Amino acid sequence: MGSIGARVSKGEDILYRALLSMDRRIWRLAYSYVRNVEDAQDLSQDIRLKVLEKGGGFLGDSSAETWIFRVAINACRDYARKGARRSASEVELVEELHSPGEDRAMAIALGIAMEGLPPRQRQLLSLREFGGLAYREIAQVLGLSIGSVESGIFDARRSLAVRLGVAEGGMDGTESG
Repeated sequence: MGSIGARVSKGEDILYRALLSMDRRIWRLAYSYVRNVEDAQDLSQDIRLKVLEKGGGFLGDSSAETWIFRVAINACRDYARKGARRSASEVELVEELHSPGEDRAMAIALGIAMEGLPPRQRQLLSLREFGGLAYREIAQVLGLSIGSVESGIFDARRSLAVRLGVAEGGMDGTESG
């Protein structure tokens, strides 16, 4: 077994590489919290700095991605708590949510519907849809059981479907019954 210094150095290298590969996912997660391009850029930068500052605390008990998302979620919560949000304009929502083939009106409606979700549902859905995390990873990041994550995401999708006026079928294409 190597020295503690070698393990920390290796752990920081793993974190740094994971951080680089997750850049877009971190930005999307930040945006899902602040709904403003400039704030999302600021928050993403804060998250990257916090990950690099706290890198020595990464022990390898979980994947680097899971650890980074824990830091990211805490940074997003702190940011929201401080009320450092700017109001997002409709144009910004369309610019950031719109990708080729997406309906602009749906992108706007989805952004508004997401903001209307309870915080826990918004957090779970953001980690799943914007962060791209698996249910197991979300459970690790938030310290929840997989069952709690599954039911929370199900409830969030159902709430979004109601808010968006989707009568039959959930957000994931399954029927609600």
